[in-house]
Parts: sequence; structure tokens; C-alpha cells
Amino acid sequence: MKQVQGLRLKFTVIGSLLLAYFVLLYLAVFLCERVFCIDIGWGYLGAAAITLLILFRWSWTGCTLAQFCKREKPMRGSAFLLFCCLLLTCQFFFQITSWIALSVSGDVASNMIHQATSSGNTLPMFIYVWVIAPVVEEVVFRGLAQGKLIDYGKGKCFGILCSALIFGLFHVNPIQIPFAFFIGLVLGYVAAEYSVLWAVALHLVNNFVFGGLIGMLKPAWLEQLVYFALTWGGGLFGIWILVKNRKRLIGYWKCKPVEWSNFAAFITSPGIMLLSIVVMVSMFLIML
Repeated sequence: MKQVQGLRLKFTVIGSLLLAYFVLLYLAVFLCERVFCIDIGWGYLGAAAITLLILFRWSWTGCTLAQFCKREKPMRGSAFLLFCCLLLTCQFFFQITSWIALSVSGDVASNMIHQATSSGNTLPMFIYVWVIAPVVEEVVFRGLAQGKLIDYGKGKCFGILCSALIFGLFHVNPIQIPFAFFIGLVLGYVAAEYSVLWAVALHLVNNFVFGGLIGMLKPAWLEQLVYFALTWGGGLFGIWILVKNRKRLIGYWKCKPVEWSNFAAFITSPGIMLLSIVVMVSMFLIML
């Protein structure tokens, strides 16, 4: 019992830090939009700068440039392309779930999909989505959260699973949460087995291609053609990769298992529960 309470306290500290990051982001956006009447991109950039400054200056977080760049094993070009295909598989399933949601709830789903896929068309938002967000999110979720959580499991799967779950919740949008969760699993594996730096590189590719590059293609039919070709071609190839390597994936899970008692302590810790409540309230508000 004391061990569980001790774990909950440690998880609460992590959850509280993540909650502070969440509140900082939305407070910065609120101030830019409602008080200063400037582009919300400046709010995101400011919040990201403050977050990185605190994480790299506060020694407890363990966020150092050396830890950020530490390599577990080398990344080959073929492996990097494989992980890119897995990200495309996540995009493929996002597209499928979006179609299903549209057929069920119409306008509500349409608004959520627009919020999930719209990254803004201003310079500050471009800089944030294409460059800064991949860096700060990987430092926060894979460097800080996953780096701390891995210590509380028998293997790396506990940290990967928990950080991916939080990463999904942070996206707030109900349609985007499952997509972000699976993206988090891929990036978490890359961070654990290669380095956080390689997770940043993959995140950059994902945001740059789908957050801006494809949307810049003209005319509209070319944009749609490239999008469908990438999501369906790369996505199906990614599924084939997963099926082909299913025994290796199952073996990885068994060799580095999740301790479910620790996972229960994680999701029931006050910090994580409070973070979940704040996210759910935010989710309800964006659906109004």
C-alpha cells in the first residue's frame, strides 16, 4: 500500500508539471486572443519558450542537451523511412475515423476535423507548427514524461504507453486523441530505442508534410491527390510492416512489459486525474 501511495505521489508530480504546461499554453493563447488582440501563434511561441527554459534550467527534470541527443542505437535510413510509413498509417486511420464521425454526427464532426487539421496561415503559427511544436512536445512528452515514467516499469513499454496516453489527451479534440495516441506510441518507441532527437526529426517530418507542405499545393485537386496517395499508399504499407513484424512486436511487449498495478497507480494518481478532468472540460468547451 505504501509503495502504491509513493508511486501515486511521484506520478502526481509528473502530472502536475504536465498540467502546468497545458494551462500555460491555453493561458498564453487566451491572452493573445482576448487581451492583446494579436496572433495566437505568438502565445504558442511564448509558452514554448518558457517551457523549454524551465525544463532545461531545472535540474530535477533531467532535461539536458546530452540526454536529448543520447543515442541508444544508430538510426539507419531504411528504419527512418519505415517509421515515416507508420506515421502515415496513423494518418490513414485518422482519415477513416474522420469519415465515420462525419457519417454519424455531421456538422459537429466537421468542426472538430477542421480544428484538428487547421494549423493557421500566419508566420508565427507556421513557425510553431513546423519547427517549435515538434521540439517542445518531444522534450516534454518523450524527454521529461517518458524519461521519468520508464523508471517505474519492468521495461520501456510502461513509459511509452503512459506518455502516449498523455500526449493523446493533450490534443483535446475527440477525433484527434486516438490519432495522437498512436503517433505517441511510434514516437515513444523511437525515443526509447534510438533517441529523443530522432523522435523530434520524425515529428518535424509529420508536421511539416501534413501541417503545411501538402496544404500549400495548388490547385486543390493536386493537394487532395498527394494527400490520398501518401495516406493510403504509405498507410497500407505501414500496416503491412506491422503485420509482417507482429512476432517481433509481441516479443518486445513481453520482454519489456507494463506492470498493470503501476499503470493503475498512474491513472488514479491525483495529478493525472486532475489533468484528465481539465482536458475533458476543455474538450466539452470546444464542442459547444
